Amino acid sequence: MARKQLVASLLASVAVTTLLGVPAFGQAPKRAVNVVKAWYTPVELLTALAQRDGIQWALPETLAGRALVGEAATTDDLLGKACQQWGLSWTRSNGVIVVHRTGDDRLKKFTSALAKGDRAAAWELGWLRDGRALPPLADALASKDIALALAAAQAIEVLDTMVPLGRDERVDLVPAGRVSLAAAYPHKVDLAVLLDSPYPPVRAAALRLLLGQGGKAADDAKAGTAADRSDAVLRVRQQILPILPEVKVKNSPLPAPKDQAELKAACAKMLEEIPDLAKRSEWEQMRWRVRTMAAWSRANHAAATESLLELSDTKIQFGWFPAYVHMHLAATGSPEAVAKLKQLFPKFERGTVSRGLEQGLYGNALLTFTRPYLNEQTICYVTARKAGREARDELLAWAGRGNGAAIDALGVIGGSEAAAALRTQMEKDDDATLIFRSAKALARVGSTEALDALLAATENEVRVRRHAATLFLGQIGGPKAIVRLRELLDKDADRLVRAAATDGLEQIGAKDDQIAVAAFRNADAGFPAMVHQPRNPRFGSDFPVNQWVNLKIRIRTDSAFGEMGWNYDLSNRLFLRYGGCSGYHNELTVFDLGTEQFIQRRPNEKMAGWGDRRLINGCTAGRCWDPISKVMWLGPAIGSTEPSLAVYDYYNKDGAFRFCNYDLATDRFRAAPKATYATRYAFDWKNGLLLPVKFTHPNHKTKDFWAYDVKNNAWLDKKTAGDYPRDQDHTTAAVDQDTGLLVLYVAPHPDRPVETWTYDPARNVWKNMQPKVQPEGVPGGGFVYDPFHKLLFLQSGKKATQYGGGDDSITWTYDVRTNTWTDLKVKTGPGNPWVGAMDYDPEHNVFVLFNHRDQQVWAFRYKTVAAGTKVK
Repeated sequence: MARKQLVASLLASVAVTTLLGVPAFGQAPKRAVNVVKAWYTPVELLTALAQRDGIQWALPETLAGRALVGEAATTDDLLGKACQQWGLSWTRSNGVIVVHRTGDDRLKKFTSALAKGDRAAAWELGWLRDGRALPPLADALASKDIALALAAAQAIEVLDTMVPLGRDERVDLVPAGRVSLAAAYPHKVDLAVLLDSPYPPVRAAALRLLLGQGGKAADDAKAGTAADRSDAVLRVRQQILPILPEVKVKNSPLPAPKDQAELKAACAKMLEEIPDLAKRSEWEQMRWRVRTMAAWSRANHAAATESLLELSDTKIQFGWFPAYVHMHLAATGSPEAVAKLKQLFPKFERGTVSRGLEQGLYGNALLTFTRPYLNEQTICYVTARKAGREARDELLAWAGRGNGAAIDALGVIGGSEAAAALRTQMEKDDDATLIFRSAKALARVGSTEALDALLAATENEVRVRRHAATLFLGQIGGPKAIVRLRELLDKDADRLVRAAATDGLEQIGAKDDQIAVAAFRNADAGFPAMVHQPRNPRFGSDFPVNQWVNLKIRIRTDSAFGEMGWNYDLSNRLFLRYGGCSGYHNELTVFDLGTEQFIQRRPNEKMAGWGDRRLINGCTAGRCWDPISKVMWLGPAIGSTEPSLAVYDYYNKDGAFRFCNYDLATDRFRAAPKATYATRYAFDWKNGLLLPVKFTHPNHKTKDFWAYDVKNNAWLDKKTAGDYPRDQDHTTAAVDQDTGLLVLYVAPHPDRPVETWTYDPARNVWKNMQPKVQPEGVPGGGFVYDPFHKLLFLQSGKKATQYGGGDDSITWTYDVRTNTWTDLKVKTGPGNPWVGAMDYDPEHNVFVLFNHRDQQVWAFRYKTVAAGTKVK
């Protein structure tokens, strides 16, 4: 093929995508393939052999490697040559090909110790990466020694997981031919009885082995756990029995030209085109060329490797493109690539590169690259899932210094040392973020030491520590946990703690406590009471009225949070913010005004893909609290690009979490039907409707407006034929909960006057209220309802849309009953809070504003209310 024709074909193939059908059991379909000579990881080669020869295979997920093999050869020959390069072994067991790292002496040593009740031996066997360790771990799982059984449960998850360690969910089809290690090494002990264990980790491990072994026992286990509500069991069911949508495959690389001169010319042409593509913002075209050269390099074409090595020094789109090149270079496997990466790793964006390295390196080989940078979040997570055993001591040290990622990592690495370190961190530190994340990691360790630590912390008077311990106690379970959770459900005064206790009892499956659980659910179903009873003494009767007060509380976030609203969870007395700009991020931060504490529930994590799935990174998106479901609704955001690797390959793989809710009491995200994009959400308490306040252009043929019915989980078409507000970026809207009317403030525009509209959800009618006086504000203001005085409160600016400061600040109230705006004539203030970074806290009777300009928390009290006053 001539050079011109080849390049034309390359460009044409960019537009091609393929839809793969998804089998019901979630495994990739078999297809005829040739095992061409290339640098293969164990998963890639075994999958290719399954497609070619129909083999079944198993592999510990904590292994990796690259081997140059291929062409016409038998399965045995290919595996023999590959394993020699990987430094691994392979065998056939029970009709399954197993690739693992064998160590007869260590296996014998730890198996013998395990039989004598040594829990540390269980941990060692989990990280041994030898499939033959599974049967003795299954025996230990069935032990009457619950400490040993829990240690075995954690080890089984490490050894036999088929998703990257540290991730909760499967988002890709199971590779063709892949089965559990349990299919190769069947257990002989009766595990079915363990599905009724009061310890969720034991149930989950038993289910993993039963489903993995297959047959009638697997069918019975699947049916028997269908109603299990524990997170641990739900994770196993989702990973092994996934229901996955059709997957849209990326633009595939073109097959490499057979003529080496043509291949070299094609690589040169692609390199030549990239600078111009960058100028035109053709990001996918740039990425596709990198993927194409990387595919050819993996196929051992020297010209492609040389071109990729040349491109690795690029300065084009320096914020993301070099790292993208390095990641794909790391996944090619050649010695030249490894040598180049050793030069680049200390100097460039290491997180992205590590995602390429983890495909071919594990254990000490990976640590050779990552050891100096384990304090960096992505490096820490990637190392934990591929080199957790080898990196444990260093991660223990980082956790002791308060490194949040190391704390998270210890949860999945497990072991007694991890539990001890996490308990120390949870008990010694006053940092609410580290308390919460240490408690969560203890639950993932799931040992008796972790259980004891959480039980002790439930007695603590510190609200965040008591709640975190209560919440994660139910994820380990057992009789002691049941007794303590029931006490908390019956006696604790804080709804946040009682809701966590209820969730814990449901996860354990405590049948004798279901009446108490149901009683809490019924009592909790109504609207929460709004009572002015301040926990924080700063907000007593002497707190200033009709003036903004800078509380001198510095907003604590790891990522700048611009262009993102905050909302108040009335049931749990907490503020919440998710996502933000200044670099699109997905950090989840909670603020408790009662204790003046910020709590980072989820870090800004866009590269490794860790924990549960959740909303993508970004900003300028709708947020609101729902008093019916007691959750925060989080809408689609502006932001996220493919270089945010985890957003694309994990969090938002199928788009399911573009619209979701988050329960602060149970720390759980739930996906919901796709939403209409809007920068402002408002919630109608009376009708149970979430209202995305976004309007079509006046010239649009239809006046589109939608509402989400939270009780029926359905979107309702609310378009009308009558008057309708004009569209405005960064809409300002709120619901007067007493009248049930949505009030919309439309800021003035050079060619349009200010407007005030109401919407009656019950009658589906819009009305332009045309009050005599209206504030001359700007878009994106704070607009919040004060239930004590039954007024809407507007905080805006005169000219500056973003944090204009005191000279630009305006503060008004609106009474929808009298259609009256009132200027409160406040002398100074924080200015426009932008996209509504403000809400009302009735517990302290203040409006709270999070000011991005000075990174301070501000408060405003309209009028004094006597302590103990309840909203009628």
